Amino acid sequence: MTINGIYVDPRQVFDGVMLGAGGITRFSQQNFFTLQYEPHYRYEIQVGSVHTDLLIVMKSVLQEMGIPVSDKYPRQTVKGGKTLCLLMSGESPALLAEYTRWYPYGRRQVPLDLEMSPVVLAFWYMMAGSQSWFRILSFSVGKYSPEEAELLVEKLRDVSISSYIKSAMAPALLFGGVLTVRRSINIKELDSFIKFLSTAKPYFIKSFRYKIA
Repeated sequence: MTINGIYVDPRQVFDGVMLGAGGITRFSQQNFFTLQYEPHYRYEIQVGSVHTDLLIVMKSVLQEMGIPVSDKYPRQTVKGGKTLCLLMSGESPALLAEYTRWYPYGRRQVPLDLEMSPVVLAFWYMMAGSQSWFRILSFSVGKYSPEEAELLVEKLRDVSISSYIKSAMAPALLFGGVLTVRRSINIKELDSFIKFLSTAKPYFIKSFRYKIA
């Protein structure tokens, strides 16, 4: 398959999305890939974000990997006044293999064989990344343990991108009175910032390019 006219390995797109908003849900002895991405609120208000291109790309990715997609998807829905992009697959041996890879002990983990390629970087950032006014790139990794976050830092280092982990306690009022740790991987050094943009930018799909404008 191609992204912006460039051939890409569908599995690398899958891995990038899995690092961010994707997941494999086990239900009644079966596995289903689910993708629920909530558009950036500011972008949605200013530009009218719909992200249909994300859904089209992911449907092609799953089909090329031999994973069927329900006729009801992709689709969009409104929840709590916000537009959500939804995609859900069916069961298949290929998906079972990915479940074993991402959830080896029934708990989500970063696969040891994950390759931090430009495609993976791009889709991970599109799903879970943001940029501050100070030109710091951040990947939200709150769903991962500190050890898993360290593994991701090491994988970034393998492709000559220097990063660090930042953790902060989130206000308890935002999470039903429960203190929650917000964890992110940040890219601050100029060389690494430029390295990320130069390698990942060609693979950004249209509706997410605002994230690196």
